[in-house]
Amino acid sequence: MRLVCAWCQHEGRPGLMREDDASGEAFDSHGICDDHSIRLLREIRIRFRQALPLSLRTEPAPAPIGAIEGR
Repeated sequence: MRLVCAWCQHEGRPGLMREDDASGEAFDSHGICDDHSIRLLREIRIRFRQALPLSLRTEPAPAPIGAIEGR
């Protein structure tokens, strides 16, 4: 069995993540590699933040001018 990243294959890259001959069967199983997992989670976070109303966002409000400098 070969475990390949479906996303890498879609991009035209081989995407082989692991090869296991213990099963004795020759077939491909698909998953997602670490690089594409990170990209996917980043994209989800960006789109989620864009979809949230401003009142529900957890990002801190910007500090007033002068507060940073201690005035």
